[in-house]
Amino acid sequence: MNNFDPVNQEHYNGPLSRQLRERLQRFRTDNNATLQDIGNELGLTGSFVGKLLDSKSPANISTKHVARIVQKVEHAEIELGWAPKKGNQTPSKNVPPDLASLMREITRLGYDVSVTLRV
Repeated sequence: MNNFDPVNQEHYNGPLSRQLRERLQRFRTDNNATLQDIGNELGLTGSFVGKLLDSKSPANISTKHVARIVQKVEHAEIELGWAPKKGNQTPSKNVPPDLASLMREITRLGYDVSVTLRV
């Protein structure tokens, strides 16, 4: 159970967390992506992605796969423009993450972060 992260999965070998399902669903809605599009990115079938995203009874997934899914989601949000669109803007394909986002992610992984301004 050493790979289990309650931020991303409800319980060991259980469904993805509500927050992670919402991130995937938001991309799907904002970018008119199909379940198969998401499945292709995550290395899953479109039908299984649909079961993972089911709000009433989401499918269970082996905990060993969750870290890979989270990594792909984060990559897509940053590199592929999976972040929600604002107005008529098209997300940039090469948007670098901001410092605050990087620090939050490092903290989420269990590390302490400090930054010192060089002058």
